[in-house]
Amino acid sequence: MPPSKKKEGGKKKVFILDTCVLVHDTGCIEKFGDNIVVIPIWAVEELDGLKKRQDEVGANARTMSRKLDAYKKQGSLAKGVPTEGGGLIIVDYNGNDFSLLPVGLERNRDNRIPLIGQAWTASQPKRPQQKRIGSQKRDPLPEVTFSEAWIISKDANLRLKADACGILSEDYLHDKLVKNVGEMYTGIRSFTLSDAMGDLLNGASPVWTNYRIPAGVLASEIDLDSLLHNQCCELTVCDKKLLAIYKKDAAYFRVIDKQCIKDGGVKPINDEQWFAYYLAIDPEIAFTSLGGHAGTGKTLVALTAGLKLLDEGVYDQVLVYRPNCPLGEDLGFLPGDISEKFAPWMLPIIDNMRLILGKELDTGKPGEFKGKANPVTEMIKLGILEISPIVYLRGRSIHKCYVIVDEAQNLTPHEAKTIISRAGEGTKIIFTGDVEQIDNPRVDSISNGFVYAAESLKDLDCIGHVTLLKSERSRLAELVATRM
Repeated sequence: MPPSKKKEGGKKKVFILDTCVLVHDTGCIEKFGDNIVVIPIWAVEELDGLKKRQDEVGANARTMSRKLDAYKKQGSLAKGVPTEGGGLIIVDYNGNDFSLLPVGLERNRDNRIPLIGQAWTASQPKRPQQKRIGSQKRDPLPEVTFSEAWIISKDANLRLKADACGILSEDYLHDKLVKNVGEMYTGIRSFTLSDAMGDLLNGASPVWTNYRIPAGVLASEIDLDSLLHNQCCELTVCDKKLLAIYKKDAAYFRVIDKQCIKDGGVKPINDEQWFAYYLAIDPEIAFTSLGGHAGTGKTLVALTAGLKLLDEGVYDQVLVYRPNCPLGEDLGFLPGDISEKFAPWMLPIIDNMRLILGKELDTGKPGEFKGKANPVTEMIKLGILEISPIVYLRGRSIHKCYVIVDEAQNLTPHEAKTIISRAGEGTKIIFTGDVEQIDNPRVDSISNGFVYAAESLKDLDCIGHVTLLKSERSRLAELVATRM
């Protein structure tokens, strides 16, 4: 956050919240601690309009409206009501005098928020008195003292307008757990072991069996305390490389066996994909996040692992969800029912499924499979495969399913939390995401649900993460991802 926790002379700070913050995080009011949160009456009006939407924005608008109503029952929001965080919430209906705006700013609802910011900034260190409405007189409001007034908005243009008006402003930073993409947890550590360790690992009587290296064996050369649960480790020893995943609680390194997939099946083709595959099939890992730019194989690896586990009876269904953030038209304007509307967004998943299943069922003729039936269609008909918009997940409690949430970088942190909390007994959730391809205007490369989930959960024993770097789609795809 801006310096919300730092008070000058013991005075509190004022944070004026834009509507986009209210629908981005329904717990935002309490996140400002014991400071003063101001909700413009115009934001309340916008919430009322957003409540009718049948998506996550609409759901959050309804939740926030109920929360404000609960605060109203405790007292007058115009005067101020104590928040659960120990602060004060105020609904402010100033913002009518457009003559105070700099020349060039339109007289519209969006620009009323800078007007409210101006009123609080000009009256510092005491709250502004709200003006009368028509002939209606207002009782003086309780005195509130503060040191600074900030506008908090996820709208960069509104923050620019606030700056033009001389008002402090900042993005909503509570769910930004890293400062930039480069700081994000990659899930991989590399170690070069001594020749003596190589003799110990590769000698006539190796110290490890069943693809497990006791953690104590490597403790002299690896700081085990610095490793997280299920961290992927590249161990270079005597010019050879071992790939292993650190099982912290069980105190061993699980060595990856690259011969575990039979010939003819789709298999990982680089070290990062092998890490991703092993994290995805590990029954002890309930949530795995797979990051990487286009063409690195995130979705293909996730689907390959899911179909293997489905075939082995570990899970009853493979469920694939995608956020419907179209680059062009919204789903509501497309013809047909919801399945027909969503069909274009299913194609990347279906293409991957055909690649995986085609290895065993392809007849060599385009579009034809052994047994004649399209295996993807048959799996959907049998109910063991489901590909749906993310809105279908709301309200469900999912048991014994392998769930892939593709393009998770387009989720908000609140949506990511909601989705992961849907996991019932015996369910595994995989997030795939490319933080460089954001289609959702409400998030950015570090404030999205994919990064929030990976960063906030990375130190738990049932969590795994790996970032894939090498593109395997084509040389052109890799060049585009790195150069453009």
